[in-house]
Amino acid sequence: MTNMVTPMHHSMDQFAFDEDPSLNDSQRKKRKISARKVLSLRNIIITLIALFMVIIAFVVWIIGFTASNSSTRLLSERLKESSSERVVVMIESMFYQAQDLALTFKNFYDQQSDYMSNFFVNRTIYERAVKSMLFSSLITRQSAMNSVNFVFNTGHIVGWECYNLGCNYIISRESDLTMMAYNYDFKAGKLKDTTVYQVPGFNAATIIPTYKVVTDPIYKNSTVRGTGMFFPISRHVVFVDTYVTSIALPYYDTDEKLVGAANVVFYTDTLNSKVREANPSQEGYIIVIEDSGVIVAHSFANQTAIMEKPCYLEGNAAVKSLCSYFFPPNVTTISSRFPSSTQKFSLDGLSIQRTETSFPGVKWHIFIAIPDKEILGDIVVQSYNTIWISALVLVLAIIVSVLTTFSLMRTLSQLARCFDAIRNLDLDASTIVKATSGRTYVYELGELQNNFKSMIVTLKSIRKFVPVQIIKKILITGKEASLGIQDADATIFFLDIAGFTTLSEKMEPKALVDMICSVFETCSQAISRRDGVIDKFIGDAVMALWNVPTKTPDHEYHAIQAAIEIQTEMEKKNIPIRIGIHSGRVKAGNIGSVDRFSFSVVGDGANLASRLEGANKAYSSKIICSSSTMEVALISEERLVLHDPNINRLMYRRLDKLKVKGKEQPVLTYQVFLSSHPKHTNDLDARDVKLYEKAFDLLMKNQYKEALAIFYTLIDKAPKDVVLEKKIELCKSLVENGGFYDDGKKFDGSIEFTEK
Repeated sequence: MTNMVTPMHHSMDQFAFDEDPSLNDSQRKKRKISARKVLSLRNIIITLIALFMVIIAFVVWIIGFTASNSSTRLLSERLKESSSERVVVMIESMFYQAQDLALTFKNFYDQQSDYMSNFFVNRTIYERAVKSMLFSSLITRQSAMNSVNFVFNTGHIVGWECYNLGCNYIISRESDLTMMAYNYDFKAGKLKDTTVYQVPGFNAATIIPTYKVVTDPIYKNSTVRGTGMFFPISRHVVFVDTYVTSIALPYYDTDEKLVGAANVVFYTDTLNSKVREANPSQEGYIIVIEDSGVIVAHSFANQTAIMEKPCYLEGNAAVKSLCSYFFPPNVTTISSRFPSSTQKFSLDGLSIQRTETSFPGVKWHIFIAIPDKEILGDIVVQSYNTIWISALVLVLAIIVSVLTTFSLMRTLSQLARCFDAIRNLDLDASTIVKATSGRTYVYELGELQNNFKSMIVTLKSIRKFVPVQIIKKILITGKEASLGIQDADATIFFLDIAGFTTLSEKMEPKALVDMICSVFETCSQAISRRDGVIDKFIGDAVMALWNVPTKTPDHEYHAIQAAIEIQTEMEKKNIPIRIGIHSGRVKAGNIGSVDRFSFSVVGDGANLASRLEGANKAYSSKIICSSSTMEVALISEERLVLHDPNINRLMYRRLDKLKVKGKEQPVLTYQVFLSSHPKHTNDLDARDVKLYEKAFDLLMKNQYKEALAIFYTLIDKAPKDVVLEKKIELCKSLVENGGFYDDGKKFDGSIEFTEK
C-alpha cells in the first residue's frame, strides 16, 4: 500500500485547480455556445430550404396566374372574334343565298314561254312556280329571309312573304295592280281562297324603292346586274312599323330589255333574333350598325331601333355611350372614325371588338361587347383557384421541407444537445438516450450516430477507470494530456478491509468478490457525493483524493463525512474497515513515459494517510485523521452550520502525537466517531469526551497523576475502550519512570508508531 502512483493517463496541465488560465474570455464563450451554433446552423438550413420552397411555390403561382390571366383574356378575345365571324358569316350567307335565290328565280322565269301571261292566265303554272321555286327556296334556304318577290316593269308583283303567323302568297291583279295576299295552308299543301289583305293600286315598280335603284340605267352595265345590291334599312312598304333590309337583282331579257327585279327581304326583327343567338355574353351585347349610324340589328330583347334616329335604341345607355364614342363631333361615318377594318377598345367597363363587312350598296360594322367583369371574373376565379392551389403547394412545400429538414437535422441537433451532458459526464441523460436510440435513414447520419454510440460506450468505460473530474477537464479544455507535476493541497483518504487476509482464507471466492465489490460500490457513491475522486483500488484497499485534480471547497470536512458514511454503511453489512485521512501538501501530476503515464500524488502526505489507516488497528478505532484535516474541517463545520443548522456535528477526540516512519515531526491525530450514539463512542457521552480532552491536556502538560485519575474515572464507564487503556498504561509508566519513556527518553507528548 505504499505505491502512490495511480493509472490515470492525463496531464496535470489539464487538471489545473483553477479555470485554465490559457483560455481567454472569447474562447470560453465559444465553448459554451458551441451547441447553440449547431442548433443555429440547423435553423439556418431549415430557413433556407423553406425559403427555397416558398420561392419555387411563388414562381409556380406567378406562372400559373399569368398563364391563367393570359389564357382567359385570349379565350375572351377568341370568343369575341368567333361571335363576330359568326355574325359576318350569317350576313354574308344572307347575301349570297339571297343572290342565289334571285338567280334561281330568274332562271325559272326565263323558262316560261308565254312571258307574263303564264302568271296571270294559267293558274296551274303559277301555283307550280310558286310552290316549287319561291316558297321552297324561302323555307329551305335560310330562316332569316322573310320575303322573296319579283317586281315586273309593269308594276306587278308576285312572291312570298313569311312571318311569325305563317306564309302568304302575294300577287298583283292584272287589271288594277291590286296586291292580294293569300295564306298558305301547310296541312292541305295549298293556298286558301280567301285573301289575308289587299292593297289597291299597288304599283310595285313605283312603291318599292329597291326596284327604282337597281333598274336605274346607270347600273345596267355594272356589277349590280350580276351580283345584286344590298339596301340600307328602310320601312316595310306595307307594314310601316316593320324595318327591313333587302337585296335586289335586276333582270333583262335576251334583247336587253328590262323585265323587272327580284327582291329578297329580311325583317330586322328576324335579324335581331339571329344576332341574339350569336351573343356570347349574358350582360354584353352585339350590335350591327350601318356606316351612317343606323342600327341594322342588335341583341337587346324587346327594344326597337328607329331608322330616322341614327344610333338610337329606345334610350339604351350602352348604345348611347357607344355611339358617342365613335360619333364624336364632326364625324358622320364610322369608317372615318375607324380607318381599319377591325378595332379593339374598352368603354364603360366593356371590352369591345369592331369588325367591318361590306357588300354592294352597304357597309356594316359589327360590335361585340363583353363586360370586363365577365372576363376578369373568369380571371379572378382562375386566380383564386391558382392562389388556393399555390397556397396548397406552398403549405405542402413547407411541410415537406420542414419534415425533410427535421428528419435530416433531428439526429444532428440531438447529438449537438448531448455535448452539455457529455461535458458533465451525464452519459445516461435522456438527451443522449434519445440521440443514440433514434432511427435515421440517411447513411452518413447513421454512421455518425453509430460512432457517437461507440464514443458514449467508451466514455462510460473510461469513467470507470478514470476520475470523472479528470475526464470533464479534458472535455472542457480540449487539451491532450502531457507529462508534468506540480504542488497541490489535497486531502488523501485510505480505506482497508480489516482482517482481509483471514477473511479471504475462510470465504468462497465469489462471496469474497461480492464483499469487496460491495465495499467499493459504497465507497464510490459516498466519495462521489462528497466531490471526492477515487484514485485507485489496491486489492482490498481504496485510495481517494479531494481537491485534486479540481479544487473542492471544504474538502477536509467532506472527506471526514464521506468516511463516516462509508463506515456507517459497512457497519450495517458487518464488514470491518479502517480509514485514515490526512490533508497536506503533495506533488500531483502525470508521471511516466511519453506514450504511457499515470496521474499520481506522491509525498509524505500520501504516506501519512496510509499510516493513519493502519493506526486504527492499534487503537481499535474506525477512522483516524490528522490535525491538519480535523482542525480545518471544524472551521468548515462552523461555517456550514450557519447555512444548515441540521447537519450532523462531528464527534471526535484526540489520540496521540504519532511519530510515523519517515517523518521527523510528530503528527497530532484524532479519532472520529460515527455519531454521538453510545455504541459508537464506547458508551462515552459528550461530557465524557470533554473530560477526556481535559485529561489529554494534563498529560501533555506532564501532569500525569491528574490525568491518570480522570482516565480511571472514564474507563469505569467504558471498560472496553482501548484508547483509555493505552492512556492509563502510558500515565502509569510516566509516573513510575519520573516522566521518562521506558527507553529512558524524556516524555515530549509523542508516541512512536512504527507499524505500516
